[in-house]
Amino acid sequence: MVNFAVQSLINVVILKGLKMSNVIKVDSSSPSLPVRQAKLFTAFQIEPFIKGLIFGGRAPLVASDSFKPSHVAMNSHTARAALGGSVSVPGFITGLLWSVAAFAHGQKSVEQLVDGLPSASQFAIAHACGSIKKGAGISAGSMETVTLAALQAMLELPAPQKRLSSKGSQTAGTGKSSADDKSSADDKSSADDKSSANDKNSAKPLSDGEVAKGIAMLGGSLDNPVADKTFAIATAIEEEQRTKARWLAEQAALREADKLASTIGKVQLFRQLAEQLNIKLTASQLKMLDQAKAA
Repeated sequence: MVNFAVQSLINVVILKGLKMSNVIKVDSSSPSLPVRQAKLFTAFQIEPFIKGLIFGGRAPLVASDSFKPSHVAMNSHTARAALGGSVSVPGFITGLLWSVAAFAHGQKSVEQLVDGLPSASQFAIAHACGSIKKGAGISAGSMETVTLAALQAMLELPAPQKRLSSKGSQTAGTGKSSADDKSSADDKSSADDKSSANDKNSAKPLSDGEVAKGIAMLGGSLDNPVADKTFAIATAIEEEQRTKARWLAEQAALREADKLASTIGKVQLFRQLAEQLNIKLTASQLKMLDQAKAA
């Protein structure tokens, strides 16, 4: 097995060697990253989380293994929900992994993946997909490399440009800092509200089942310990009930089988059937049945 650090270095060299013509450009005139979103990403342990998703997921992989969309617990709808609207950092990263894998295996184009998403999400997807070839597949090690690089580049985006204040003075947003973080957050809120409204108008409607899955996946199992624990308890109770129901059904079936397997059981069932059908058995018939039971 190739040493992980060596494999990562190999991946970087391979990616740098790709032709510049493979870089994909998305129509986003001035991509930006809201201050609040940047703070959430900065405070989050991004690299360990990505390693856990890729190499310690449902099907543990090594760096040379092929990474597929099926290795991520998402589909196109939940990935879109994770990359747009209210941002959950774990959900965003998971949605980015799915999107890049879908592009690498030829399931989606970059245009399809970024359609209707906020500019920062578009930038991250285009940056990651611009380093790989559509339909050629991607290894787990390369997936880690391109995803980390895309997120790092996204975190270097400037904050949304501030609007003119009521007094007519204008202040420009910068990539990482501002004179007043609180003011930047306020400006971000207005920009995000507009972005969310645009997302709602352009996003495809989700079914109730997809919404429920998205909530359970993004708001629960990824970044909400309380919801995660509640979901786990509910799942365990449901599984216990199903197990008990199966056991009761099996026991009932065994009892019925035992009845049919014995002559006594057959006689009893015969009498029950006669009663249900309002058939009156004669004395001789009853005597024959009693003799069969005693035999």
